[in-house]
Amino acid sequence: MGAYLAKPITSKESEDGSFSQVQYGSSAMQGWRVNMEDEHISKEFCPGSGMGLFAVFDGHGGKESSTFCKKHFQQQLQARVEANKGDIAVSLRQAFHQMDTMMRDPSRTAEIASMSHAAAKESAAKEVSGSPKAGGSPVKPAPAPTVGEKAASMVKASVNSALDEARKKGKLTQKEAMELMIKMMAVQRMEKPGAKGGGEGADD
Repeated sequence: MGAYLAKPITSKESEDGSFSQVQYGSSAMQGWRVNMEDEHISKEFCPGSGMGLFAVFDGHGGKESSTFCKKHFQQQLQARVEANKGDIAVSLRQAFHQMDTMMRDPSRTAEIASMSHAAAKESAAKEVSGSPKAGGSPVKPAPAPTVGEKAASMVKASVNSALDEARKKGKLTQKEAMELMIKMMAVQRMEKPGAKGGGEGADD
């Protein structure tokens, strides 16, 4: 199975809330993707501030990347707003770049591997049940994988194996981290719509 389903999953996960004089709502849909890769934040930025923090993190780097950002982004942004004396624009740019820096840090490998493992378990459970996360009709299997999809699957298996090993050790050497990053980038290129040997599909 490649990066896309034969039929989109259109069931939605919706929520709403309020703080101060702000009311908000959000809704997430998996769409054509094999797994729901995105995460979001919708909450008050700081208690009593009256300002909201609304963000969508696209999981094209894998579910673990969007989960990592959801967990750490608000804290990093708050620290930078305070350091920059309330300059939101500068603080946003710095916080976004900090997410990349943190995910490249070998000391974070075990944490990211754990998130990747949790995402894989969720995906496996969904495939066994044959139904989308939020209920609804079973997911129709995609056509037989192409040569490109098989290659991507093999590289992805290698990445998952390396992540599991890193989680056990608790860290990676700089060389191991670089090799792992190259493999992850290769998987993304293989699964990109229009890639040679891959399938076609629309982004979610």
